[in-house]
Amino acid sequence: MKRDGPSLWIHEPGKAGRRVPARLVSRVVVIGNVRLDTDALTLFTACGVPITFMDHGGRVLGAALAYDIRPEDFRDRQHALAEDQEAATQIELWMEGARRKGRLDMVRRFAPSFAREFESLGFRELDYINSISVLCAEEDACICAVVGAVSGLLHELALENILGLSLDPHAGIVYRRENFGLSKDIVYMLAGEVDWQVISFFQARQHGELIQRCGSTATLTGKGTQAVIQQFEDRRPALENKIGSLLDGYFQFLRGIEPATVF
Repeated sequence: MKRDGPSLWIHEPGKAGRRVPARLVSRVVVIGNVRLDTDALTLFTACGVPITFMDHGGRVLGAALAYDIRPEDFRDRQHALAEDQEAATQIELWMEGARRKGRLDMVRRFAPSFAREFESLGFRELDYINSISVLCAEEDACICAVVGAVSGLLHELALENILGLSLDPHAGIVYRRENFGLSKDIVYMLAGEVDWQVISFFQARQHGELIQRCGSTATLTGKGTQAVIQQFEDRRPALENKIGSLLDGYFQFLRGIEPATVF
């Protein structure tokens, strides 16, 4: 992938090259060994498009972001929120509630009987894990491979939305003082969505050619990665709505914090 003026020139082995205007690109996820020259990197960052680098297991290795030194009122409020113990406790409870609701919605979708038990007896982590093992009776290594890929893609989508609102992606609450903490918080709250996509992946297709086993571990093949990405893109509009709703809730907490309390 190389820069060609305001466009990108993309070449894949065995295929004719194609030109894509950079203004049409809103997301960049690099998986594996892709040749990407520095001109292309700076083109994306100048347009405010984050570049996320992932391995084939879905682990986020890094990201290239635009260097923005403009003072942002809400960024000050984010850091104040993390340091205000009472406010941080409240938002942690809200995040836990959002995570629980998302997981319960997932169980309602795939196993209404389990959902009714949770609603009558209470939602317990162990019961939820047991229900997942029934709904997705696959080897742990295979499940982990798909979980990693979906989580990585969701992290990138959350990051794109966070940067679009000029928020600090590192100002997390659950993942406080971690790089990309706020993006990780969003993925944490959307744990039910990750499980939804993992279960859908295994129920919808034979995965013999999609997952490669190596001893006690497993990774997605090229076809497997494409299958996960296609399924993720099919869910993208719904995911963006969910992320937007969560960020709206996050803003409600920010509005109650005075930026002057930052030291």
